[in-house]
Amino acid sequence: MKNVTSSYGNTYHHAEDVQTGEFAFTAVEAGDYMACFTAVDHKPEVTLSIDFDWRTGVQSKTWSSVAKKSQVDIMEFDVKRLIETVNSIHEEMFYLRER
Repeated sequence: MKNVTSSYGNTYHHAEDVQTGEFAFTAVEAGDYMACFTAVDHKPEVTLSIDFDWRTGVQSKTWSSVAKKSQVDIMEFDVKRLIETVNSIHEEMFYLRER
């Protein structure tokens, strides 16, 4: 079972009986998030492997798939990526100002 919850207790991702795969979620609340991975008892005992890559902001987008889906030319793709980077910096500046 895998589960992602916010610091307010809201669940953003929940899945059971998952053997492999990827998932993503969009955080709409400020604060810490917790990811829990649970494995049920296995008979006979097995070794489990979890590769975990936690990305936020601009790094979290898969830009190659964005370009493929919208079929934009390279220049427009780069502009979209730069706008996303600027927006991320802008949001971070507001966050730092509030702190």
